[in-house]
Amino acid sequence: MNEELRKILDLVEQKTITAAQAAELLEAMGLEDEAKAPVKPKSKRLLRIIVLSADGHKINIKLPVSILRSSIDIGKHFGAVSGEGKDTLNNLDWDNVITMVDQMVDEGSTGEIVNINSANGDKVLILLE
Repeated sequence: MNEELRKILDLVEQKTITAAQAAELLEAMGLEDEAKAPVKPKSKRLLRIIVLSADGHKINIKLPVSILRSSIDIGKHFGAVSGEGKDTLNNLDWDNVITMVDQMVDEGSTGEIVNINSANGDKVLILLE
């Protein structure tokens, strides 16, 4: 948003000018079309986490990318849980995962981010859809 438009909106918010006066200013400045430009809807990107355990448990989670950072923080803490997959999760570079997902989102890419296969047959997949 350009500076002039922001100033006009600030004046309306402060009740220094009315909405009608703001519209006149926008029209006079040629900014009216910019203010009316449709907002491009963001595509709903999903982070999908699939866990398939060797003993038959299946977990399939879909999360909006918008809550990715919180999800990664949760994933970091899974490493503290006891179990055979503990070392794999502790050794995963979670900050690198965040960086990779950010890049994929910026590029509009989709696909596999993490693919873990443990020695006992457990499998963890993290995908960007």
